[in-house]
Amino acid sequence: MEQILTDVLKLVIMAAVAFAVYMIRNELVPLIRSKMTAEQLQTAQKFADMFVYMAQQVFGGYPPAERKAIVTEALKNALIAVNISLTDKLIDDMIEAAVKGLRIAESSGEITANTEITTEKTGGA
Repeated sequence: MEQILTDVLKLVIMAAVAFAVYMIRNELVPLIRSKMTAEQLQTAQKFADMFVYMAQQVFGGYPPAERKAIVTEALKNALIAVNISLTDKLIDDMIEAAVKGLRIAESSGEITANTEITTEKTGGA
């Protein structure tokens, strides 16, 4: 009888350890990895804004889906370069927010849709 109780106890302990490992691996590790600082999130959004504005200026004649693909690829590469890891969904949301911000800025007159960007000085010289 004592041997059966010992075997059952071993089985219960093994099941509890397996469950704990499962929970840590599937729930806790992704949660810890997903935590990012506010500074990292702000940096990622600045990159998204910059790439969206750039795509509007440089690739304005391209179809919207193609511009978005260009921005997505550039943003992913920039985030990798600064060691920031985001989900594809969050990257997509940041790009959409940047596009909306661009549209608002255009409609309010803060910027114009196809302002030419040059490095030359303007004025008479």
